[in-house]
Amino acid sequence: MTETFPLIELTGAPKERGIAHGRALTDQIKANVELYLYMAANMARVDRDTAFDTADKFQPALQTHAPHLLEEMRGIAQGAGVSLTEILFLNARTEVLALGASTGECTAIGITPSRTASGHTLLAQNWDWHHTLTQSTAIFHIRPDNGPNMLILTEAGQVGKIGLNEFGVGVVLNILVAETVEFGIPVHVMLRQIVECPSARAARDMVMQTPKASASHFLIADASGDLYGLELTGQNAAELKPDNGMLFHTNHYCNPDMTAGDIGRLLFLDSEPRYNRAQKLLAEKTKWQADDLKMLYTNHEDGPASICRHVDPSMPDYMHMATIAGVIMDLNTKTMLATCSQPCQNEYREYKL
Repeated sequence: MTETFPLIELTGAPKERGIAHGRALTDQIKANVELYLYMAANMARVDRDTAFDTADKFQPALQTHAPHLLEEMRGIAQGAGVSLTEILFLNARTEVLALGASTGECTAIGITPSRTASGHTLLAQNWDWHHTLTQSTAIFHIRPDNGPNMLILTEAGQVGKIGLNEFGVGVVLNILVAETVEFGIPVHVMLRQIVECPSARAARDMVMQTPKASASHFLIADASGDLYGLELTGQNAAELKPDNGMLFHTNHYCNPDMTAGDIGRLLFLDSEPRYNRAQKLLAEKTKWQADDLKMLYTNHEDGPASICRHVDPSMPDYMHMATIAGVIMDLNTKTMLATCSQPCQNEYREYKL
């Protein structure tokens, strides 16, 4: 296991950035394609041809609503020596796997300046997913020829996930599961679009107005203290408001208007216990800082399906889930702290715009 994620610098036009991404992480991209084909076959009963055919169907929405990111994907494919379809598959892996059996996912927290010791806005999460992704995830420092500088932690071959930009806009996420998948913008592409926005409000409006592909929760904030929780399906969206300066979320819907088709409550049996545990822990302090969040994210109650997640050896290999990264972002200083693997065993490394 590596001790830190590689830091990849991407500059210039979309195709140029993509080629650099693909060349730097060729082996990791190919490993991720094979991992998700294996998971698709076992979790969602989706074979290779169906997975790739499904991924290709997202091209029209991407061409209409995110053409620069589709061009970046073409560059990634060229740089890595794989097909565009394989890169589309990585960026739409959430949608391809959407109705598969799963276990355990992420715990996300947003804290506004009124509840932090520094008076800054903090976003944090433990990203929990297949344990092998510690070997094929990277942090990208992106300096595009058009748009803000960004720091993004994501999987090799993807254009977005957890990140922040030079305007102090940041996003973390929780995967949810609902009954429908549409051929709109995939979750990981929309996460990148959020980090390209000039404010949390602009990001919120973009998400609400853009055709969505599948279920997810985005926790979006900026340095001003604006904080939005957006619960999505492929057809609808609902907003969550901060309570006493905080928002936190796991892997089930919380807005009453969104709970009817919530398959995640059946798949993620640990989601509500983790939510309740986070609520209890967050109530223990009036003012929070990064070091406090570091401790919260090492919590092992009800493990291995705990806030700090470890592999459950009783599960089949394709469901060997663990915390891949702990991430804490200060949106005022534009700083990302990240661990490679569980925070209980690894130090946070600082990345700064």
